[in-house]
Amino acid sequence: MGKQFIRPSQIITTFGPGSVVDLPDDSVMIAGIDYWFDGNKPFKIITEPRLQTALNVSEFRTPPVGSFRDNDVPFVRFPRWRVCPGCSMLSDRFRWPRGNPDLPPVPRCDRCNRETYPSRIVVACPRGHIADFPWYRWVHRGQTCGGGSLFLRGEGRSASLGDLRVECSCGKSHTLAGALGADAMAAASCACPGTRPWLDDNREECTERLYAMQRGASNIYFSVTRSALSVPPWSDPLQAEVASLRSQFPSEPSDELWTHIIKERFPNRDPDLVWKCITRLKELRDTRPSIRSEEFGALSADRDHFSTTFETRRQQISSTTATYLSDVVAVSRLREVRALVGFTRIEAPEMDPTIESFVKTAPISSRALDWLPAVENLGEGIFARINSARLRKWEELPAVKERAGKVLETYSAWRQVRGLQALKEAHPRLILIHTLAHVLMRQMSLECGYSSASLRERIYASEDMAGLLIYTSSPDSDGSLGGLIRQTNPPERFDESLMSSVELAEICSNDPLCREHLSVHADRANGSACHACAMVSETSCEFGNRLLDRGMIVSLPNMEMTGYFDFDAGARGKA
Repeated sequence: MGKQFIRPSQIITTFGPGSVVDLPDDSVMIAGIDYWFDGNKPFKIITEPRLQTALNVSEFRTPPVGSFRDNDVPFVRFPRWRVCPGCSMLSDRFRWPRGNPDLPPVPRCDRCNRETYPSRIVVACPRGHIADFPWYRWVHRGQTCGGGSLFLRGEGRSASLGDLRVECSCGKSHTLAGALGADAMAAASCACPGTRPWLDDNREECTERLYAMQRGASNIYFSVTRSALSVPPWSDPLQAEVASLRSQFPSEPSDELWTHIIKERFPNRDPDLVWKCITRLKELRDTRPSIRSEEFGALSADRDHFSTTFETRRQQISSTTATYLSDVVAVSRLREVRALVGFTRIEAPEMDPTIESFVKTAPISSRALDWLPAVENLGEGIFARINSARLRKWEELPAVKERAGKVLETYSAWRQVRGLQALKEAHPRLILIHTLAHVLMRQMSLECGYSSASLRERIYASEDMAGLLIYTSSPDSDGSLGGLIRQTNPPERFDESLMSSVELAEICSNDPLCREHLSVHADRANGSACHACAMVSETSCEFGNRLLDRGMIVSLPNMEMTGYFDFDAGARGKA
């Protein structure tokens, strides 16, 4: 197995602990963070006090970077069952030949001395447990033959699973047809073994349904992350330096120690300013302010901000834009810290930004640690605040309440079935702001030079907030290239983008099916929205492409006046 490279950001989003990484000649699973820094491996500390407080950790660490060799993220081989391409033997006990210790060898078959390859199928459950496919149970259907040799042979007709047959030396055989079915494992009397290979096979009892899936399936691993933007006063360089010093101590330093630190580390700074930063850190643990509320306050402030990690400029807006938006802010510099807190399998995690909480996740460590892996991204964005007076008038319309209520009711039922916490802020504005963010991202991807998948949204929707941030960020030290904020100046450019987005929301190529879609009959919990008009990449959306409805932006043909942009424009004509 040669060198394989993974970026730090991929460890947080795609290849975190518990994920299966397909390599050219092998398959491995990233180990838990308990083992990441064995042997005093170097790491960089990332500081973001508000996110650290929210996640109850003292610091964030960047993942080890490089290759699957020195100073890198440890791994275990998974799956353990392998297949010989020569004699088709299927086993978890192939021999390991001696070789270069820096390049672990691939197991070889005892019969024909050929290099083996990992099996295609594994089993997993919604709690995150994962194990090798139960090959003996599958071929013997719950019985046993005393331990015969297994073979996986293709019948040569196609590349489907039904063309693969598992044979035992005792004479039993069974194809893999139906192995990926929802009830296949139950039919073969296979229960979840509760294994967690990334935590050194630390097992636990589990009664969840077991599912078979291909090891490269997209639903075998969903990372669960939390993020925060560095906003004033936390983006202030002095505050950031004080927070970095505080993270070096396992407990709160005494006032005497802080006094000594101030004299040693800040001899040329006003002690009162330093103490103000220290006091702010102490108060943070007691007050635990909302991350989204603080971000919204900084983005919608009446003044511009200038710091190394947060720079905003309020833009002039045209009279047309002012009808719908109160502010447009060019965020020419922002810093986002994104931390990995866990992962799920089978179903993607569902976040509710209004309460900043997640569904229960599988652990990434076998014991409680005071740190989490994270990456620091730099970028730019555009913040837009909705016109509050027009918004309140729009939300009082009976037609708006009825249409939004159907979508919110369906979404709440969808969350309830999955055991998720109910929406804290279930208002029509949530659907409006979310859909507007999507159509703006789709439009701006055509104009600013970034692909739609590289843009992300942050939704600020509650009784006290009504705004959205469209941004792009990367771990590169230079951040982004400025193509996004250029869409805000001159004002006519943003006005054109906004109006073009509204026009695109009015008509969909899938109409009338999309336009007449009723969320009460669908699992997606959307109104009039599909991939042709309002949906974006899953990685760009905070709600998994749910809670979308074009009818909240613009009144659709042959329907009531529910659009925020035209509810006071008179009756709509027929399509």
